[in-house]
Amino acid sequence: MDFLIFRFFIIFIFFQISIFGEIYILSYKIVTKNSVVATESLYISQLMVPSKQFKVIQRMELDSEDRDNNRYIIKKNRENILDVLFKRGIIINDFTTALNLQGSSQTTIILPPIHISINRLNNDSYLTILKEID
Repeated sequence: MDFLIFRFFIIFIFFQISIFGEIYILSYKIVTKNSVVATESLYISQLMVPSKQFKVIQRMELDSEDRDNNRYIIKKNRENILDVLFKRGIIINDFTTALNLQGSSQTTIILPPIHISINRLNNDSYLTILKEID
């Protein structure tokens, strides 16, 4: 019986995501020069064009309070979110040169844009990683 209640709850949450969740596009970029961070940017943009349907890839609970807005929740949980998203795949560009016995390097790490949804249920907030269905 408990399993059926849990299953209904999960289906309800996923149904709620597809109808009521705010969908964002999130990407990240960090540039290092000679092993020192030069720039770091986390880009968050609300989905502007109605898109096709999405399927749920992964879901994680976030640390938040009732009064927090979604962008603040993402920034507050930045490290945990990036840890999860980095495991999904990143792009690394490395440019290293050596001239007159001196080395110089610039490394860029890019997290490609990904669709996410922020949902709230009671006092809890959840981030859902979404994939667009063709």
